[in-house]
Amino acid sequence: MANAETKAQLLICAEPNPGLAARLTGFLAERLSSLPEGERTGRVLVRLLDDPMRGHVTDGRPAYEAVVEFGPLADPGLLVGCLQDAATALYGAVDIDRSAVIAGRTDTIKPGTGDLQLSFVLSRRPDLSAAEFHRYWLEVHARHARTEFFLGYHQFHGDPELSAILASAARFPRSDVDGVAECYLDSIAGFGADPPTERGDRVNFADEATEVGVILRAARVFPD
Repeated sequence: MANAETKAQLLICAEPNPGLAARLTGFLAERLSSLPEGERTGRVLVRLLDDPMRGHVTDGRPAYEAVVEFGPLADPGLLVGCLQDAATALYGAVDIDRSAVIAGRTDTIKPGTGDLQLSFVLSRRPDLSAAEFHRYWLEVHARHARTEFFLGYHQFHGDPELSAILASAARFPRSDVDGVAECYLDSIAGFGADPPTERGDRVNFADEATEVGVILRAARVFPD
């Protein structure tokens, strides 16, 4: 899957704290500075403290509090250097054992972005291969997606081999995420105490036992 649209994300588990965004932004800025000009692209997103999705998963699934994104990069090989020993660099700020690495391509279903993003972190149903998961999500589920609620809707499809390589380089133990649905929002108004998390067609390809939804805000975007 690796191509000109290749990007990588660190899906960060951590205790919510006011210094997390600054620590992650410093890490990202340092790693991007080693890249050639024109390739220094990335984002730090931090979960809303008042995320209405909080409390809807209480069975021990990872609580992702932030995302550090590298790319998209024209040369996927550059991602190895970006993530090298990330666990050491982020020691003390991040729950490394529960955090994850995913890398791959982004497919745009509805153009549009924004500072506020609803992310569904997905793994495939145990009875499906990675290829079957990605095909169904992109070719079938995208037709069912209720995109009228979103400013934009993108599917981040993970490449299992590249994700594993980068997780090893970063010294993160997890690369088991198959994809992230990135839904850009105008606001969280209307989510209320019971956000719209009905699974609908997702039952046909995504594993309910591992699915996690979070609402994040962009804390820093590179280039400025």
